[in-house]
Amino acid sequence: MQTLITHATLVMEDHYCPDAFLWIRDGKIADFGPMRQAGVAGSAPRLNVQGALVGPGLIDIHTHVWLKSLRPPKRVPPKRRPPR
Repeated sequence: MQTLITHATLVMEDHYCPDAFLWIRDGKIADFGPMRQAGVAGSAPRLNVQGALVGPGLIDIHTHVWLKSLRPPKRVPPKRRPPR
């Protein structure tokens, strides 16, 4: 079974993807991305969720996304200069 969810705002771990699609095939995420990149899903039922937030793969979207803001920033070690 397939379902194509269209015109969603996908909530990713570190950004949003507005006006996006999510293609579900056999109960698993098969593809996702901007609507302009959506391929033809054949006879798959389409579900237009314009204006809705969709968190593909997130178990508890209202908790996990905002908790990322509480993590300390990643420290990037300074680049070492090559010896002269």
